[in-house]
Amino acid sequence: MPNDNLISVAVDPTAMDAIQQAITTIKTQLPFLLKLSPDEKRIYARMGDKSLPFVDKALGYAETNPHLVPPYLQVVEFKKDMELVKSLTKIQQPLKSLMEAIDDTMIVAGNESYSAALVFYNSAKRAADAGVQGTQSIVNDLKQRFPGRTIARTAPKPETEV
Repeated sequence: MPNDNLISVAVDPTAMDAIQQAITTIKTQLPFLLKLSPDEKRIYARMGDKSLPFVDKALGYAETNPHLVPPYLQVVEFKKDMELVKSLTKIQQPLKSLMEAIDDTMIVAGNESYSAALVFYNSAKRAADAGVQGTQSIVNDLKQRFPGRTIARTAPKPETEV
């Protein structure tokens, strides 16, 4: 499997421009989107698949039973928020699927790229060991990715007490 080339494609520059424009269009159409800090995310309750029907039913009951609505609850805002959740869910679901596919593709392409880089690095190290001119600077530059590893190999092993 390490030599399998599972993906061999490039994103056409015209397609990349169109994709970037589509992302910009989505952002432009949703100017009200918020960006919460990690601390802010922890304080808010999250609505999931189980709570969505609960909230939807509660909204329906609030609309049909105004005598049960406390004066501090604005049903119009409640409905507006619920409609926003439904609308954003319709946008989020296909984007989640797309992001999963992008992430999976990046994993494969990244693995293939990293594996190829290691093959090249090992080849350059062998060339430097053989005295090929100009290769030692390449090895020195690339080995910065692996700080401390050469020291670990040459350091004596600690003695164990018996």
